[in-house]
Amino acid sequence: MGWRLAVTKVQFSEEAVDAMAAALPSSTDPARSALLLSILRAWAEEDLHEHLSREGRAATRYRERQLQSAGTQAQKLIKSISALDRHSFFQTAFKPQMHHAGTSLWETDVAAARQRRDSAISWLVDLAGVFNGSENDAANGKKPKPPPDRATRSYLILRDLAAIFELVSGEEPTRRIDCCGRTYGPFAGFTADVWVQIFGNTRGISYAVRVWADEMARQQKAVEAAVDDASIKLSRSLSDAEWDVIENRFREYSPFVANIQFRHPGLWRKLRRTPR
Repeated sequence: MGWRLAVTKVQFSEEAVDAMAAALPSSTDPARSALLLSILRAWAEEDLHEHLSREGRAATRYRERQLQSAGTQAQKLIKSISALDRHSFFQTAFKPQMHHAGTSLWETDVAAARQRRDSAISWLVDLAGVFNGSENDAANGKKPKPPPDRATRSYLILRDLAAIFELVSGEEPTRRIDCCGRTYGPFAGFTADVWVQIFGNTRGISYAVRVWADEMARQQKAVEAAVDDASIKLSRSLSDAEWDVIENRFREYSPFVANIQFRHPGLWRKLRRTPR
């Protein structure tokens, strides 16, 4: 069972977070920087742990094959039961009930035996139908939604880090690339420091930032296209409130930062007392 994930919660030390705070823009308010340790520890407690616990495509495919095999075996068993004559079919109910209840031949409840057998067959039919469904969908041209993969996990982590960066620094996170194709800047430095604390090295950080930036660009294009379409239909420019409605529809926001007021009220009160 080597595909199972063993994920422990990340522990952010004060020394490591001091280095992260130093990577923030110079305009960051010190009072907000001082809350970074509490913010990252709150994030690691639930959201980051959930991201790291996500399985990759290989693990999901392995489980799907197992379930399909169980569905196939259930279908074979149903066919075997269907081929029995009346006497044998009765025995499939009666003898298991004797074994289950520990009763003698004359003490066994025949009605209960039949009910147990029929319920079991009904469950087998459902099992065979459900876990052969992916094959039927493929035959009908329906492609199931791809399972989470490395890109998804990287994006979710960077989405949260971008929101945390903006929450603390007050600046919008951006991906900056130098002439050699390397990422640089406050956001890059901040995410690299956090990445080391999570994974023990910086491998994959450039890929993660690119995945996040590409998804942000895709969402921005979707917002702009929807705004243009709505403006044409209404024959006017959209108000700020209408813009917000469209952005909320097409943009993804960090659940951690969006819900910090409700999930971490003490931390939220401290944030409210600091300037932006």
